[in-house]
Amino acid sequence: MCYKQGLALLLSWFWIVVGHSILFVIQVAGRSMCKYADQLLPVIIHMLEDGSSTQKREVALRTLGQVVASTGMVVEPYHKFPNLLSTLLDLLFTEPELTVRKEVRMLTVGNSLLNNLL
Repeated sequence: MCYKQGLALLLSWFWIVVGHSILFVIQVAGRSMCKYADQLLPVIIHMLEDGSSTQKREVALRTLGQVVASTGMVVEPYHKFPNLLSTLLDLLFTEPELTVRKEVRMLTVGNSLLNNLL
């Protein structure tokens, strides 16, 4: 394996571990994570937009879902990060992995249902 490929693989695994760590902290901290959501969302969105790893995108989707569930921020992420919706829709229609598409569907359907109830 060439040096660049090894480094890319290492960085990909690093981001997966970071994503899992963020997910765990959000699950434990719950609503107290509201004040950190603005700092976390750019990292999560960056992971979603990275086409190099399906696992990274799957972790990012779960983490985004947990941020929404824990903080109650349903609409705010779409207003603060206008590219989020297009990123999620791109994943929904282009992602080859079924698990990632299911996560996107759950996240977008859940958000639209909540928006209609509010």
